[in-house]
Amino acid sequence: MPEKREQAIVYDAPRCCLKAADLTGFPMKQWLLWRLPLGLALVGWLAGPRRWFIWSVALLWMGTACVINAKRCRRVHCTFTGPLYALLGLAALARATGWVGITAGWLWALAVGGTMVAFTPEWLGRRYWSSAETGSKDPVCGAWVHGRYPGVTTAYQGQLIHFCSLECKEQFLESPERYLPQRKQEAASGCCG
Repeated sequence: MPEKREQAIVYDAPRCCLKAADLTGFPMKQWLLWRLPLGLALVGWLAGPRRWFIWSVALLWMGTACVINAKRCRRVHCTFTGPLYALLGLAALARATGWVGITAGWLWALAVGGTMVAFTPEWLGRRYWSSAETGSKDPVCGAWVHGRYPGVTTAYQGQLIHFCSLECKEQFLESPERYLPQRKQEAASGCCG
């Protein structure tokens, strides 16, 4: 259930915060970046000798998407599948041009096996390298911030507050009490109530 909560926070985030979102949390982007090239790869099985070119495009496409997503949100499986798919895409391209004699069975065994290994930490509960427990929450939009943007911070009442974007930081600075009413009450009442 915590996964749905995190996704709901991302979906409810203002437009300025979408750049900090996990790309897999948006169905249209997920289809465009991963499912479409996967479908292309499946069609490749029917393409005869051209399959290797099709597979190289599909794998490089998915690998690039994973690398970008890993850089944006530190998604665990993407940090492994990005380089894996890129290397397999290059291997498929090398096979298409006659440089390497890899078989289709080996290529896809490595792709499927590597993907399963990459997803294992997520199946065990670790979706991001910096999870919600170790990251901090942008008080304006609710997005999880993992220190990716070290310059987008401000000090408030002795605490360092992290933001996903300059827009959220500016909104916060206009009216901090609006976004941190709980912390304001805690500071006024003391630590022991």
